[in-house]
Amino acid sequence: MATVGPDAGPMVTPKGDRPGFVHPLDKRSLAIPERRGNRLGLGLRALLHNPGVALIFVVPGNGATLRVEGTATLTRDPQLLATLEQGNSPILPVLRVEVKRRYFHCQKAFNRSRTWDPTTWPQPLRISAGEQLAQELDNDHEAMARLDALVAADDTTNL
Repeated sequence: MATVGPDAGPMVTPKGDRPGFVHPLDKRSLAIPERRGNRLGLGLRALLHNPGVALIFVVPGNGATLRVEGTATLTRDPQLLATLEQGNSPILPVLRVEVKRRYFHCQKAFNRSRTWDPTTWPQPLRISAGEQLAQELDNDHEAMARLDALVAADDTTNL
């Protein structure tokens, strides 16, 4: 999801859930449940200042993408929340997108990059929150390891 905030240029925020998590409400609008993430809410905050939104839908194994542009509002409509509920992960607000333009985009970029071909994938890049904060932690390796363990646990249990 791409938005434009009041203090910065465009920003892009990944969204995702189980297949089918984006629900068409009618011919011109979509509902997207917002779930817990990094707890920054930058994209949602941007929508409060500028409702313009752009979405790109990427489906693993399918080279074509669907691009959607429109305006978004946030809602906590109880009926809509109940419709979108999945498992134990609570929905925060629901993003309602009024579609202005939509179109499929060709798969040439995915074909050139061989994105869906696992034989071309590099080794996974390990990102360490502890190492990113090393200067603030005075290179305290024990604190870095604890922070990395907390982030790893949160990534698997706080969905």
